[in-house]
Amino acid sequence: MPDPRKQSIDIIGFGYKIKAGGMLDFEELYQELQRWFTYMGYTWQETKYRVIENPDGSKQVELKWVCPKEVDDYVNFEIRMDLQVFHSDIEANVDGVKKKLQNGGFEFRLGAKYEKNWKEFWIPHKKILNEKDEDMAVGFKRFKKDIYERVLIKDRIEAYEAQLYTEAHMLFDEIKAYMKLYGAQ
Repeated sequence: MPDPRKQSIDIIGFGYKIKAGGMLDFEELYQELQRWFTYMGYTWQETKYRVIENPDGSKQVELKWVCPKEVDDYVNFEIRMDLQVFHSDIEANVDGVKKKLQNGGFEFRLGAKYEKNWKEFWIPHKKILNEKDEDMAVGFKRFKKDIYERVLIKDRIEAYEAQLYTEAHMLFDEIKAYMKLYGAQ
């Protein structure tokens, strides 16, 4: 359930898909993605990791990651990634070394958004006594927020949007490059 104190804006709607089939080192890909998120300043949170082993020895792996990044007191980024893998373990010769790889299908679904913590940012310091006063305070906070965003930090918000868009596409490019490294198409 979304936090009612935050305004969420999709930069890349969840559902951007990267799909490939072939061989790759899934464990190495997993670690590479963790390193990428850490390097870029995101907090990596795995909300789901499920492995189903089939009678024929193949596996189905489902991952869900939510990776937030605090940019400043007002704006937070979040990249969400779901990964579904259907694979069989195989042994392959990689640069003259036998290595355990996974052969199968890999499907990533990704999205990027940022949140403005405007209600927390504009909380009055006085305790509100009744509902009518609270409605007036929320209306005034919204007015201050609009002025703040449209005049004072308009360029900063636009820069944040561009930054998140760029970072998300850097992740997409990283995933695609990794897939091509092993010849997965």
